[in-house]
Amino acid sequence: MKHARSGSNLFLQWNPGQTSLDKQGEEYVKLIRTVRNGMEALKKQGYTPVLKAMVWQQGEGDARDIAGIKNSLSYGANLNKPD
Repeated sequence: MKHARSGSNLFLQWNPGQTSLDKQGEEYVKLIRTVRNGMEALKKQGYTPVLKAMVWQQGEGDARDIAGIKNSLSYGANLNKPD
């Protein structure tokens, strides 16, 4: 299963939120929906899917000054936020 969006940012669009009350980023929400829908589709086809890993590919857009200096300097902390 794949979910991607070019030109997106980690600090807002892919933010999982730190608690269940936090607003999650739109791309994070879409990713979770994509995975859940994919798992359900496999189950309907008679498979018993087991999620073993997820792969993350992150571009450098957040780490550059175009993201804003605060966000680019916070890249490491944003990447380490728990989900």
